[in-house]
Parts: sequence; structure tokens; C-alpha cells
Amino acid sequence: MLPFYGEVNRNLEANRNAIDKKQVYAKSIIGLDIYQGVLFALDSLKRMGVNIDIYVFDTGNDSLQIASILAKQELKQMDLILGPLYFSGFETVAAFAKANEVPIVSPVPLNNKILLGNSFVSKIVSSDIIQIEELSKYLVDSMKQYNIVIVKQNKEYDKKWAQTFMQTYRKLIKQTPDSNLYSLPKETTWTGSTSVRNNMISGKRNMLIVPSSDKAFVADFMNKMNNETKNYDITIFGDEKWQYYDNIDVAHIENMKLHLCVSNYFEDTLGNFTKEFIAYTETYPTKYASIGFDMALYFGGLLHNYGVNFMSWIEQEKLESTSVKFNFFKTGLESGYENRCAYILKFKNGNFHRMR
Repeated sequence: MLPFYGEVNRNLEANRNAIDKKQVYAKSIIGLDIYQGVLFALDSLKRMGVNIDIYVFDTGNDSLQIASILAKQELKQMDLILGPLYFSGFETVAAFAKANEVPIVSPVPLNNKILLGNSFVSKIVSSDIIQIEELSKYLVDSMKQYNIVIVKQNKEYDKKWAQTFMQTYRKLIKQTPDSNLYSLPKETTWTGSTSVRNNMISGKRNMLIVPSSDKAFVADFMNKMNNETKNYDITIFGDEKWQYYDNIDVAHIENMKLHLCVSNYFEDTLGNFTKEFIAYTETYPTKYASIGFDMALYFGGLLHNYGVNFMSWIEQEKLESTSVKFNFFKTGLESGYENRCAYILKFKNGNFHRMR
């Protein structure tokens, strides 16, 4: 159940002049990419002797359209539902899935509220809490000897993020040998370069952790911090969304060794997956195509191996695929399953590379 916006795309095609390039409605691209990945995974499973029938429904972003889909009798007979992508639509379908005991999976970032009280829901993209845990582990394992500074805006999200990070880091550092030799991270609220400079140490590596996803703030922050690299050794840890920002100077990203903690990672190289995907679809795989592939391959494998009761095995069955590590855990006695998946990336030589 994905937002293909079929009617909108058909109208675009019908109104296209012969000399115009083919257009695809922007809001349909993620759904179409996921679908391509799913089809490629099903083809791969078929070549392994696993045959899976699929029903495809276009949800758009329309509650009435979703209601009409749920009214179809065959929906109650499904072994698994993929999607929808939007929160309100997913909530509606998840309630239907619970009532009819049909597992349902979300392939995109959605609030963990979708897991509460519904053991039929699984969520591929990890929450902020999981990413904070993985970032804390990485810093404690590899960088606890450096000067770590959290730089937050005076916003509620940043404050809560910093509080959770400090609690997690403090717990982990206590478990390390000679933990008393290492200082805890510092915190500062951004009021300009001086607020950070007062917390940095000359002659020592300074790891600046910035939870903000405010695009304008991030660009300004990176510009001003780059000026500080004349006197300080600076490494920046930013939010996952930064990888999509086009207003940050690439030279600054490289100079300050930008690191990101992300929920999935697809390295754009001509490996076997990419070559086979191009041969099958005649297009290059995108991030969401790889997620669609991973999701269908993983859950298709579970269905084949364990049948309709595969959810009983979801915590035991782990897999690292093209862009997603599947490592599910149950979030509560009667709640659903979240995926514990996060990667640490570092920008070097013009691209992000996986560090962990």
C-alpha cells in the first residue's frame, strides 16, 4: 500500500507534449522507488524457488482511498501489509491489521506511537533513541579521550536530545575500564561562535555534536565553525537530515570531517546488487529502492521459512542487506517491533563512507 498518485501521473502524461520530457509527480517518487525494489526482491526470491503473490494498492494521501482499499474482502486474507507511508494512513491500516491479525511493516521514518499496543506492527527505520544509543557507543568506544561538546539550539527538541544523550553516554562510560580518566561531554547553547569556542580546547580534538535539523542554522553554524579550524581541531557530528542539505559548503564538510549517524546506508557503487538492479529495471537503484528490496527480501524470507506465524521469529532472524540491518526487538509486552539499525558515516574525498 504505497502512494503512487496514479491519477496525477496519468494526467501529467496525458497533458505532455511530444517534445517534453516525461514527468513524474514528486510525491509519488518514494513509493515508486520502494515498489521497484520490492519487485526486484520478489524476482530474486523467485530465482531461489520462493514464490510470493502480491496485491498492489495506490493509497495516495487520501483517507477515503485507504478506506475503500480496507473494505476489500481480500485484505483480511493478507499475510503481510507493506505501508502506507504517511502517519495518519498507517495508523488507520495498522488498526485494521491488528483487528484482523495481519502483520504490517513501515519502511519509512514514523513516530514510535505506531508500535504502541499493536504487536502486529514492525518499523524498519530506527527512532532517535536508537540512533543516540549507537552514536554514544561509537563515541565511548573510539573517541572518549577527546573533548566532546554538545552544541544545541535553545529549542525543546535539542534539549531533550542532549538530555537523552548525556544519560546514555554516562551509563556507557561507567562500564568502561578506567572510566574515571575520561571527562563527560560538555553542553552549550548556541549564541554564536564564542559559546562554542569557550568549550573547545586548543591542541586537542574537539568533537562537536549538533542535534539540530534546522537547515538555515546548520549552514550558518558550519560557516562559522569552519573559521575556528584555524585554531582548533574540529570534527562535527550532525543530524541524519544533513546529508540532503544543499546549502552547506562541501569544503567545510570535508574540513571538519563531518560524521552522521543514519538509520540506513546505501553505498552508490557498481557492486553486484547495482548491476543486477540496472539489468532488471534499466534504472539506477535509489536509497528507497534498496530499502524496498531489503524489506521484501527479509520479510519474504521469513514467510517462506516460518509461514504465516513468522512474527514469532522476527527477533531471532537477523540480516544485513544492501542498506538495512534487520535486528528487531519488541518495544513492549503488547507493542510492536522496532529495528535496531544505525550506521556511523564520515565524509571524506567527496562522499560519505561507513565507519561502523
